[in-house]
Parts: sequence; C-alpha cells; structure tokens
Amino acid sequence: MPHQRKRHGTPNLLKKLSLFRVVGIQGARQTGKSFLARDLLLPDRPRLIYKTFDQPTVLEFAHRNPESFLDQKEGALPLVIDEAQKVPKIFDAVKFVVDKDTRPGQFLLLGSTEFSKKTLIRESLTGRISIMKLYPMTCTETLQIPMSGNFPLNEKSDITRGEFLRYMARGGMPGFCFIRDDRERQEQIKSWIDTTVNRDLALIPRAKLNPDLAMSIVTAIARLEDPSAGQIARFLKRDPRVVNTHLEALQMLFVINKVEPHRIGTGKPIFFLCDVAFAIFLGAGLERQLYTVLLQQILARNEYLLNGESKIFYYRTTKGSIVHFLIEDKSGTLTAIKLLFDEKVDLRDFEVLKALSKKATDQKIKMLALGPTKEKIKIGSITILPWESAC
Repeated sequence: MPHQRKRHGTPNLLKKLSLFRVVGIQGARQTGKSFLARDLLLPDRPRLIYKTFDQPTVLEFAHRNPESFLDQKEGALPLVIDEAQKVPKIFDAVKFVVDKDTRPGQFLLLGSTEFSKKTLIRESLTGRISIMKLYPMTCTETLQIPMSGNFPLNEKSDITRGEFLRYMARGGMPGFCFIRDDRERQEQIKSWIDTTVNRDLALIPRAKLNPDLAMSIVTAIARLEDPSAGQIARFLKRDPRVVNTHLEALQMLFVINKVEPHRIGTGKPIFFLCDVAFAIFLGAGLERQLYTVLLQQILARNEYLLNGESKIFYYRTTKGSIVHFLIEDKSGTLTAIKLLFDEKVDLRDFEVLKALSKKATDQKIKMLALGPTKEKIKIGSITILPWESAC
C-alpha cells in the first residue's frame, strides 16, 4: 500500500529536528510531506501534534491570532503546521517563541509553496530553520529498497531494468504512481496539472499569472530539447519577461526544477518537470523522459544523503555537445555524467567528456556514462553504468 511506504529522507529529517529549533519540509503538492510528518515521524516523536491550515477553522484562527494559535504547542515536540505559507504571520510568531526557548525540534513547518519574500513570508527564521526538500518518491522508495550510501551513482543497483522502466512510466508521485489502471492514473495526473495551473498559481500573491500560458510553458518544458527561458519564449512566441514570471512562480510551487550551466561551459538555465509522469503526460520523448527521471533521482539522493551539499549543473560546449550532469562536491571535485540513449555504444558520444577533462585542468574529475547497458563497462577512462545506477 502506498501509505505504508517509508521515505529515504526520514533519517535526515530526524537529524535536523535534533539540531534545529525549527525545521521545514518543502516540496510539490502531494509528494508526501503530510504523511511523512504526521505518520512516519510519530514512532520517533510520540509528542508530535499536527495542525493543518487546509482546515478553514484552523486557518481563520491562525490568521487572526497567530500567537495564541502557537499556545497549542505546549507539550508538543514538534508542533507540525501543514501548509504554513498560508499564514505568513505565523513565521514571526514562531520566531518569538523559539527566541525565548532554544530547544531543538519545537516546530516542523510544511509547505507546498516556497518560504520566501516573494510569497510574503519574511526571512524572520534565518538561522533558526533548516529546510529539507521532499521530492516525489525515488525508484528505490517505491520498491522499498534501502538507498545506497554512494553518491551520485550506485554501481551495484538492486533494481532490475524492468522495474526501472516501470517506474519511468509511472513516476514517483505517491497519490497516483501506484494506480495500476492506466486510464485512472492518467486522469489523476491531468487533475494534478489542472489544479496546479488553475488554482495553485492563483494563490501566489502579487502575481498576475495566466493559467493557459502556464499550461503552455509546462508542455514546452516537457517537449523541448533545450527548454531554457529564451527557447520557451521563442517557441511560444511570448514576451520573455512574462515567461520568466511564470517560470519563477512554477519554481515557487516546486512544479519545475532548474539546472544551471556550469561556469566552464556555455548555455542558459534549463527546466525540468518535477516528476517524469507529468513529462510523459505532456508529450515528452524518450530522451527527455530519461533526462527528467534521472535528474529526479540524483536530486533526491543529494538531498537525503548529503543535505543538498553537492551542486548539480550541466555542461555544454560552444558547438552544442552536452554532458547532462556535472556534479560538484564541497571540495570542488567534479563528476561528469553523460546519458546514452541507444544500446549500441557510439564512441563519438564520449568526445565531449574528453574535451571537458582537458578544460577542467584545475579540478579533479571523474567521467561516467549512464546507458541501457545491463552491466558495468569500462572504455578507457570512462565508466558506463546502467541507467538504474542513478536510483
């Protein structure tokens, strides 16, 4: 059953609660934030109390009496506040409480919208809050396989090719990735996207957003080979400033992920949908599907294993050749990962990796490729691993 599945981020979350007065979980709607905070944490935090601003009476009381609302925390460790961004004043009230009482693990704030000034939330908790981002379920989470401690890739994956392809077809959103009936699952995906562009975007303050344009933008992100803001604007024949406004809003809702070009390469930031199931529903081709799903796995592993310490880029040459992932750790060491999409290995695909190694002379670099191979292959200094090694 989906509701019984454990999440790889739980140990990281418990560690944060032991260190910080306030902890936040942010992520797209229906990624499992509420279940993680309300149910999965309960055995380790039996004094947990859960409140949600999705309940109108709770929301109204907190809006009018934020300090009195927090009086409910007496005895709670932590007090969980779901959809906390709906009451921006609650953040100042939390600050007042934790400045007087410095014990760790007092509040757990959940949000499907970014906590930022752009959403009218003041930075009152700076230095007092630690944020964990919750992604859609990884492939190993859907199968309840332990996450390997190796980052970014696991050379000895316990996932079969069939399991990986099934995951790629369904994605990792807990609310519908386990639905076996294709038609019902597609209806749930459509409902999620429709609700996002028609309701959730409208809740972002001080933003004039067009639902039809938002739908066109997420469709372009799914289908374009190089979905930068400029390319999307040209494809849709819309004002780049308007497109950028909508892209920022979609990022605030965690609907899309942005990947920056590495400083030693060229190009502009490119965008990906938060779950491969959305990309497939909106018409993504095979290469775009694979790029989306593997990025999703690497982002989640980075968050849960390393607390987001590694930085994930892509690398593009002036001639347009691409290294899909360029991961830089705290020491400056680079891991370059080239995606392969055909079973027949073409040595020309590796020229960009060799060129990159010559350019990054001042940094230690490891060169890898992910492809449809069933086992580890070594070609010169480049190691080729199965796609599922990213899971």
